Amino acid sequence: MASSDNKEPKKSILKTPRSSEEKVHMERKDMKWDEGNILETYHPPNKDYGFQKIDEPKTPFERSKGFDSDEEYNIQPQSSAIDPNQLTEALDTNKDAPLKSAKENPFETPEEMKKRKAFEQKRKMHYNEAQSIALAKKLMKEEADEDDEDN
Repeated sequence: MASSDNKEPKKSILKTPRSSEEKVHMERKDMKWDEGNILETYHPPNKDYGFQKIDEPKTPFERSKGFDSDEEYNIQPQSSAIDPNQLTEALDTNKDAPLKSAKENPFETPEEMKKRKAFEQKRKMHYNEAQSIALAKKLMKEEADEDDEDN
């Protein structure tokens, strides 16, 4: 019974919470800056931080003369309209004429003409390569089918 008379609480294995006085002391602990060291490190007397004044003239911009408000900027379409009949006639007359880019150069030598024709032919072959690949795949598949039939 002597142990029951002694009402001393058992010691906990967990950390005990800090008292309120210790919390206040920890909260009041401020960071201290060594201002002398900061000034020596980041603001030496001979260092230039690039605070230069740029001496450039402003970009010139001249507003349109004669217009004082935005309402005056509305531009009306011109009254000269294109006659649709004349347009269709002009298109019909030039319908069969070759385009300027398709015309051959009159100053081109026969050698240059051969080179250009060869280049155009190679270009056509290059762009038809996808069709050639598709044809090759088809032929390979047919050949494989024939081999399967033989076995």
